[in-house]
Amino acid sequence: MMIVSNEDIHRIEQCGYKKKDFVIIKNGWKQLKNKNHRCVFHDGTKCTIYKNRPVGCQLYPVIFDLDTKEPVLDKDCPYNFMFEITNDKKRILLEVVEKVINE
Repeated sequence: MMIVSNEDIHRIEQCGYKKKDFVIIKNGWKQLKNKNHRCVFHDGTKCTIYKNRPVGCQLYPVIFDLDTKEPVLDKDCPYNFMFEITNDKKRILLEVVEKVINE
């Protein structure tokens, strides 16, 4: 599940997509829809909105753990060992989480 902010949604809409085609609200969170077990914008090979992808996608595999309230590396990402949680990524992720909670 990739949470999206209103800013993310607006940026994607500017590319010509309709919100109803890519956003679903689940458990109170706006998320990118999945299609065939993938993000609706993944064509099986690559992201089709890569330059305009949500901030959460840009930071991945750094994600926010709702239980610990801390940025962590996604344990489900097979390449997470290749990444680190930098102070910049922490700051950006925490800003996004705060923004999404307040929307």
